[in-house]
Amino acid sequence: MDNPQQLVDHLFRHQYGRMVAILTKLFGFQDIEIAEDIVQDCFIKALSAWKMNGLPDKPEAWLMQAAKNRAIDIIRRKKTESKILDQISHSGPASIAVNNLFLDQEISDAQLQMIFACCHPALKSQDQIALTLNIVSGFNLTEIANALLSNKEVIKKRIQRAKAKLKSLETQLNIPVGKELKKRLPAVEKIIYLIFNEGYYSISSEELVRKELCFEALRLGRILAHHKFIQEPSTFALLGLLFFHGARMDERISANNEIILFEEQDRSNWNRDMINMGNHYMFKATDTEDFSVYHYQAAIAAEYMKVQDFESTDWKQLEIWYDRLIALDSSPVYRLNKAVVLCYLNDYDQSENILEDCLKNLPKQMHYLIF
Repeated sequence: MDNPQQLVDHLFRHQYGRMVAILTKLFGFQDIEIAEDIVQDCFIKALSAWKMNGLPDKPEAWLMQAAKNRAIDIIRRKKTESKILDQISHSGPASIAVNNLFLDQEISDAQLQMIFACCHPALKSQDQIALTLNIVSGFNLTEIANALLSNKEVIKKRIQRAKAKLKSLETQLNIPVGKELKKRLPAVEKIIYLIFNEGYYSISSEELVRKELCFEALRLGRILAHHKFIQEPSTFALLGLLFFHGARMDERISANNEIILFEEQDRSNWNRDMINMGNHYMFKATDTEDFSVYHYQAAIAAEYMKVQDFESTDWKQLEIWYDRLIALDSSPVYRLNKAVVLCYLNDYDQSENILEDCLKNLPKQMHYLIF
């Protein structure tokens, strides 16, 4: 990217969460606003400097260095450097302790720790999701409202409420283990799922598929799945599902920015590498007897990937997968998709009954989610 504004917008999406996470680890969750202010200030300064002086060779490193320098300035100004650094490292010079926090692995761990902090069980589910989308992935209020089918004022209150609660609990950034991990993992997986959906089914008329959000969800999913303390089948299944859908990303939108119907997509243009990644994670996901909704959603997506053309689809097998999925989650979206499958099986009476029941309760803005 040669345009400074476009590059800053792109980096804000991909770097904001990482920078806030590592700075929050430095200052503590009680001062998360300091971390957020530093990051926003760094992006403002980056835009100004890059317009004037041209783009740096390594924009991400430029931003991290700016954030590090600004953080040290604030620590010194507050005269709390020794107190804060003591919490980070009990050995070695202070500068080494700060620099160690900005190593790639530390930044990645801090972001995952931030996700789990935002999914604290003391928070309501919708508050968890809103807070994480805001802090970890840099969603603005409008984007979060669209993703959660809400409005900006409600989202703003949810985020404020969640932050206040986590501060009152003196929340620390760490990755839970044992029963606590099991308790928080579903919320973390749901957030990654929502981030992908916001990109894949974007309601923006200008950009019907927002690839950067899809790839951000895949990045976060891989961080989660590959952490040595997690390795959960449901997370592998989620990644398999996202890779299967991601494989069709380029073929979903025409050159005129119009949706290409599924049955009209050119399957030779589906991304084989992403399909192979989906198969890889689904193989890892099957080492369990406790199948999640992501297992069955991925099985449905894989069923479409198996055949050479739409006419060869195994609709009977899809009905079986939808029955198992709906047994775990009776979402109107899943039942609507089952109704479509039943139409291809010529079971019009049952399909009509499902449609009539679902459309009474499904918001109009979600009707486009039918596969």
